[in-house]
Amino acid sequence: APLLQGPGISIEIVDTRVLSPFDSQLIVESVNKTRRLLVVDVGWLSSGFAAEVIACITESIEPGVLKTRPKRIGLPSAPAPTSRVLEDNYYPKVESVVKAVLGLIE
Repeated sequence: APLLQGPGISIEIVDTRVLSPFDSQLIVESVNKTRRLLVVDVGWLSSGFAAEVIACITESIEPGVLKTRPKRIGLPSAPAPTSRVLEDNYYPKVESVVKAVLGLIE
């Protein structure tokens, strides 16, 4: 969040610590306010929790609320690497989150 502070940028971070049962109300309120959605997950993109969050939120908000398509960041659909060189390209980084957020507001 501190890397994104600046003129014209205001973000909300919702940390979903409990996945089951998943309570989407806080995220719905945030999306209704910000009109954008970026989900960062340490799981795989395919069939992961990020996909479930996006599905749940888009089913819960009124059409036209989102200014942009929802985005998600997660692990590629591949087994976890065992070398540090491969890990560096496998796991999401702060820079990729910052870039995705900036892409939502441009």
